[in-house]
Amino acid sequence: MENGAYACNAIKSDNTLWVWGSDSYGQLGLNGAGAQSSPIQIPGSWSVSSGGNYISAAIKTNGSLWVWGDNAQGVLGQNETTSRSSPIQVGVSTGTTWKAIHMDNGRCVATKTDGTLWCWGNSGEGAMGNNRQPSSPRFSSPNQVGESTDWGSTVGGAWINLYAFKTDGTMWIWGDNTDGALGLTQGYGYLNGRSSPTQLPAPSGRKWSKVTGGYVSFYIANRDDGTLWSWGRQDSGYGNLGHNEGETRDKSAPIQIGTGTDWSDSSASAYMGSATKTDGTLWSWGYNHQGQLGHNDIVFQSSPTQVPGTNWKNTNNPWLGNLLATQ
Repeated sequence: MENGAYACNAIKSDNTLWVWGSDSYGQLGLNGAGAQSSPIQIPGSWSVSSGGNYISAAIKTNGSLWVWGDNAQGVLGQNETTSRSSPIQVGVSTGTTWKAIHMDNGRCVATKTDGTLWCWGNSGEGAMGNNRQPSSPRFSSPNQVGESTDWGSTVGGAWINLYAFKTDGTMWIWGDNTDGALGLTQGYGYLNGRSSPTQLPAPSGRKWSKVTGGYVSFYIANRDDGTLWSWGRQDSGYGNLGHNEGETRDKSAPIQIGTGTDWSDSSASAYMGSATKTDGTLWSWGYNHQGQLGHNDIVFQSSPTQVPGTNWKNTNNPWLGNLLATQ
């Protein structure tokens, strides 16, 4: 499950796709039916879904890629900027080999079964990963990134940067480095960003097992030894990096959250984070103005704080900040 602005989409174990929430830009894919307060099925057999800033995408079990919603940045990949309120296929003639997809803030990153990496949409801040800033403000159809054929099935991003994993388990990141969001240098802004994929090693020679990006430009990550890490922008008073610091304190390199080695899953969202442990407990921190941390209060937390219950399995937070988890 991956979620966009005020909307959610999810695939059940029977490969059915369900959507609910806001439909202000057609991001539910229901042909303009309007907001839905309970899940509605989109016909077809689906394997992967994604949602970003008023945009949605999903891959069918036959490998075809379908998109819908706001297309002002050309992120629907149709070589145009017309928005769509029902699913439309990307690459009708040759598009049945898609493997993974992530949409975020007018940008899209995807991989195919042949191991190639593709980007399209808003090309600012080097987000297309093609080592240049094009004169056009967007790529409105899929653009291959480099010539490598060893990209895996894990892709993602955080507002103005994107990342992808290779089949060897290494993580590669590119785009704007404002607030240190790339985790690569002590520098800030585009001049210290990356316009082509650059490896972000996990500290101590380990590997990242899961990485998710939050609004605006921060990351939370699980390392393969059960430790939890974060980097990027921390907004004043929110504590979204989880380091027990409420003030603005950006981190331009990965910093471990606490000392625990029993973290199993994590997710970043709008100024907040959440994670589960191997003992089935769920923890959350950061922005809590509307009670989205699940603590039965509206108190912000600058370090992980337990949510009641001991049978939580994983967590996934919608783009604009609610806490979702499965048991």
